[in-house]
Amino acid sequence: MEILRKESWKLLIDFMFKICYSIWIMKSIILETVGFLLMCVCGTIFGGLLFMLYNVITSYVIGSQMNYFLPNIFLDGMLICFPPLLFFIPMLRLLSLVRHKTKKNIFALATICVLSLAFWIFLVPICEKAAHAGDALFEKPPSELTEGYFRKLDSDTYYLSSVKNKYIDALKFENDDSQKNQAGRKVELVKDRRMVFERDKYGFSDPLVGERLQPSKIFAAIFQGLYSMEKSAFSACASGLKNWLFFSSIMVALLSVGALINSSSWRLVSAFWILFTTITIIALNFLYMNFYFAPLTRQLDSMGSFFIMIKNNFQFIMNCIISAVLIIAGTLCKIFVKNNFRGDDL
Repeated sequence: MEILRKESWKLLIDFMFKICYSIWIMKSIILETVGFLLMCVCGTIFGGLLFMLYNVITSYVIGSQMNYFLPNIFLDGMLICFPPLLFFIPMLRLLSLVRHKTKKNIFALATICVLSLAFWIFLVPICEKAAHAGDALFEKPPSELTEGYFRKLDSDTYYLSSVKNKYIDALKFENDDSQKNQAGRKVELVKDRRMVFERDKYGFSDPLVGERLQPSKIFAAIFQGLYSMEKSAFSACASGLKNWLFFSSIMVALLSVGALINSSSWRLVSAFWILFTTITIIALNFLYMNFYFAPLTRQLDSMGSFFIMIKNNFQFIMNCIISAVLIIAGTLCKIFVKNNFRGDDL
């Protein structure tokens, strides 16, 4: 009887321990899910606001009324900004795991991987189908320019005295380099000339606005890079399930960076490797999508059918190799790096 009582207590304690352990794991999964969803929601709303602000500024013509809130463009902006956002959310969640290293990190890491892949594979195609209206915003013709201002059009300067249905009356000041050292420039009176107003390369409708708010080359390059990657993603999504899954290998490569959360006993070093590797993966895929690897892939055409297969699936193979290298490196770090973590002041 005494033995039965002891066994009962032992089973009860073991059962309670398993319940507590399950709750401990579920808490980690729930917290990571909430953090991931909050980043998605807040980042998407912020991206929609930025897109709307960008459209408001680039569409503004000096002398006309500015519309500060455009609901349709805000919604289009959220759809357009969501896919690039998914490139960076895993990195931010991984940096959080580096800062708060616990034994539950494996469950949090698994949660990040499942959510990121699910959102990328299933939600991005939905955004692709709904974002065509937003994509057309970049090709929208500019508003008609207002009169009473000097503007540089077609390499010459015009003072617009009248603008009606793209026909202008203006004074034209020729910007002739041969007359730079002369006291004046040639002036011509323009009457009823049809002038086609076009946006500049940054999308500004009004040259006066574009001259003052032209973005820096670095910012413009980053923006153009992310936008071109998004267009490639939408193109792959529209090309069928196989192409979309092959393109999604970029997300697998980005999630493989999670193997580096234990790459060093110093938290700052681990954070550096996660940041550096994520940017490198995005940069390599950007270079491939913009045909910077074309000389290399052309060489593969003359090397046999096996290498032609590699060329046709180059991005997929590249991302798979990156993923394998990162997982192997992370496993070796887990085995050989001691767990006496430093850098608690981060």
